[in-house]
Amino acid sequence: QVKLGLSFPSGSINQQDRTPMSGASETQLPYLMQIGSGTWDLIPSVAIGGAKGSIAWGGRIAGVVRTSTNENGYRFGNIYSITGWGEWAFTPWLAVSLRLAWQDTYAIEGVDSRLPSNASAMTPSADPEYLGRRQFDGFIGFQVLGQEGLLAGYGFAVEAGLPLWQSTTGPGLARSYFVTLGFTKNL
Repeated sequence: QVKLGLSFPSGSINQQDRTPMSGASETQLPYLMQIGSGTWDLIPSVAIGGAKGSIAWGGRIAGVVRTSTNENGYRFGNIYSITGWGEWAFTPWLAVSLRLAWQDTYAIEGVDSRLPSNASAMTPSADPEYLGRRQFDGFIGFQVLGQEGLLAGYGFAVEAGLPLWQSTTGPGLARSYFVTLGFTKNL
């Protein structure tokens, strides 16, 4: 399966608020506290998978490719990821999965000149060079699928993960764990 998505600049990159650095006046918030990227971004992916009996497997290569610099003078870094997974259905209503994922997030290029001049000294999230990260994560998941009555066709899933290895380009913004909850309805 090959996909190509497009993200358009719909989220604000001009969010301001009062911070301990700014005192009583509002100031531009750091990069990761903005709602959007301010750029048109390509989102390509290639996925493969298969199943045999109660075992299923798959893999995916994906990315987010930033196409330009935004109106505030910076560009979020590209993101590239590779993930592989396997799932075993114990019963028709219960399955467990294991997944490994690699993600490479490049640092921001350029600088938002509206950030206070001392912002990067106060918080690492205001220094664009510190926002790159490489990580290798492991996940375990469980999925329950309703079989009869009112629950037929409804599914609930939970996946929890931990970084097995990570490296940041600066002193901060490492991750500790992840939990994802999902609810589905088969049509």
